[in-house]
Amino acid sequence: MPLPLMKIGPLMNQLTKLIDVVGPLIQSVTKTIKERKNIKETVELQAKALSSVEEQLKIVESVLINIRKSLQIWAWSTGAIGVVSIVSLLLVLMKR
Repeated sequence: MPLPLMKIGPLMNQLTKLIDVVGPLIQSVTKTIKERKNIKETVELQAKALSSVEEQLKIVESVLINIRKSLQIWAWSTGAIGVVSIVSLLLVLMKR
């Protein structure tokens, strides 16, 4: 049963109003989805950067540990050389 032409006009007006209301909502939802995607990408980039910084800090920590060990060896050997020097000096002085 076809609709009479008199009923189609008001239906078209209502459909147009509905499209006018729904259109901006769809655009808003699309914009929100894009913003969420951008936020997700930003968070992923920050996570990668943080991972890179953590790796660099581990390398720096390793280097500092090696330097500390080297300085400890240097300090002990310097102390030992000092003791040997003092003992040698005392022996020389005692022989006179």
